[in-house]
Amino acid sequence: MKKNINKLVFAGLLTFLTVISCDKKLNVLDRNSPTQESYFKTAAELQNGINAIYSSLRGGSLVGREWFFVHDMRGGETNSGGAQLEQPRAELLNQPSPTPSNSVMTSVWQGSYQMINRANLILSKASSVTDNASLKDRVIGEAKFLRAWAYFELTSQWGDVPLYTEPVASSTGYKGKSAAADIYTLIISDLTDAAAKLPASYGASDLGRATLRENLRKLRRFSRQRRKHPCRRWPRPCRANARNALPARGTGVRHEIGIGRRSPKAVP
Repeated sequence: MKKNINKLVFAGLLTFLTVISCDKKLNVLDRNSPTQESYFKTAAELQNGINAIYSSLRGGSLVGREWFFVHDMRGGETNSGGAQLEQPRAELLNQPSPTPSNSVMTSVWQGSYQMINRANLILSKASSVTDNASLKDRVIGEAKFLRAWAYFELTSQWGDVPLYTEPVASSTGYKGKSAAADIYTLIISDLTDAAAKLPASYGASDLGRATLRENLRKLRRFSRQRRKHPCRRWPRPCRANARNALPARGTGVRHEIGIGRRSPKAVP
């Protein structure tokens, strides 16, 4: 009788341990299919997220193809070239305002908001990363520069556009238009903060990333469009960081972006 009880106890214990063991093996993280919750735990993973934003920028919806039909190709030195050019692109070259259904404009809109949503995701995850503070700061600067770039494209083409500073989490998370003034405020804020975080240059393996100089060029271009010269409007930390990081006088860079010279009158 005692032997039977011992056998029953042993069998029950073995069954319990088997269930616990199987449960642990079945609830492991699939490293081949990371989620937003399981990823972005390190600065290196944040950088991978930044690379995805650059991928959107280089994609066919933006500078990989369609962006040039919205900008460079619309100049007076180009024409549609004949019937072989697709109708949406010919429309942009032949008339001042495209129709609302123009697929090229739709691609630019979607590509820009894909950049913005990815930047918002990185910015929302960065605060919990602590392993590499210098890389994290640079990544934040890149994310803000790229978000500002996308919003600059959107508001320069459409004026009032939806404003997102957090990632869209569901199909019901979409917003209506915000005033262009609110978009301008975010752009100036992003570029100013990025100026304190972006490096003046990179090593050979990171060429092509956003630099301080490119950030300041974008800030000056935006400020000129808004008739506000940056030398009069930048916060002092931004100006001090610019002076310290830029090449010495005589290289042409300071003159190019408006640093170290008397502020001119507002551009007409």
